[in-house]
Amino acid sequence: MRVTREVRSLMRPADPAGTEVDLERAERELRRITAHPPLFTGVPRRTARRPRRLVITAPLLAAAVVAAVIVVGTDPDETGPAPVVALHTGTTADAIGLLDRISYAAAEKPDLSVGDGKYVYVESKVAFTRTSGGPGTGSPWAWSMQQPHTRQVWLSVDGSRPGLLREDVPKSLWDKMLHGDGRHDLAPNPAPSVNAPTYRYLESLPTDPTALLQRIHAETGGMGTSPDQEAFTAIGDLASESLLPPKLAAALYRAAQQIPGVVLATDVADALGRHGVAVARLDPVTGSRTEWIFDETTLDFLGERSVQVNRTADSPEPGTLLATTAVQTRAVVDRAGTTPAAEAS
Repeated sequence: MRVTREVRSLMRPADPAGTEVDLERAERELRRITAHPPLFTGVPRRTARRPRRLVITAPLLAAAVVAAVIVVGTDPDETGPAPVVALHTGTTADAIGLLDRISYAAAEKPDLSVGDGKYVYVESKVAFTRTSGGPGTGSPWAWSMQQPHTRQVWLSVDGSRPGLLREDVPKSLWDKMLHGDGRHDLAPNPAPSVNAPTYRYLESLPTDPTALLQRIHAETGGMGTSPDQEAFTAIGDLASESLLPPKLAAALYRAAQQIPGVVLATDVADALGRHGVAVARLDPVTGSRTEWIFDETTLDFLGERSVQVNRTADSPEPGTLLATTAVQTRAVVDRAGTTPAAEAS
């Protein structure tokens, strides 16, 4: 095997000044080195993305590389065929009107006083597609969907302390080698950004929608399939797994009004089966549509889903559900690893 030079490259920190390794990049490199299919069977960036990147320490990754070279394949998984859903599409004018109402509702939420030593806690149900087959495997492309499972994240309010992610996902061999219990320790976040925010960082963002959208474009430049699609994705990530100050939430939804291509989607369900109305945008490169789902009465954010709309060379049939989430709890807690219910008891 050609591992000496390549594993050195694999072990490079995600941050040149740090000691942590980007799990997503490491897994891609590991597949290239071993010429085997994915061991960590998360969602390809092409179809959907998880809200936060995970990082692991170099010694653990080194052990995983050795094990992965010897043992190939994945254990059976709790998945089923990816569902096919109906696509109900409205107009851009309807989406802009809905975002108007959502922004007013968000602005009326009470302001929060959050101490630096606290943690933002978000609990969700999530499920993502997994792919198999394709060129070089002797099998056609196939898409399956995980069972919805719990995802909990604790993020330091000011980024000075380590965070924590727990995801009760049916585990691949790769994940079992790294984090057998689904626990991922997250590094402190001294340099927050739109794609990796802290609550203090969110408080610092402009609340003028035009200025806010310019800031998002500036920080996400060169990412994704297009600047507009990346801005839409970034706002959806913030809505999904952050605690947004009310004025910022209102500004984010008004900023989304300025992104070309937003449309209304009706009769949309989140990962818990809660039905609502959605603001959606089609990525013309991937043919998939990202949908932000809101309760039709309260206008609260329920969750997000991604659906294939247009067929491409390596995509599933139109209507295939690619990812689905549902936010259950947002709160401020004293310690990483504790829940609001536990702290109240």
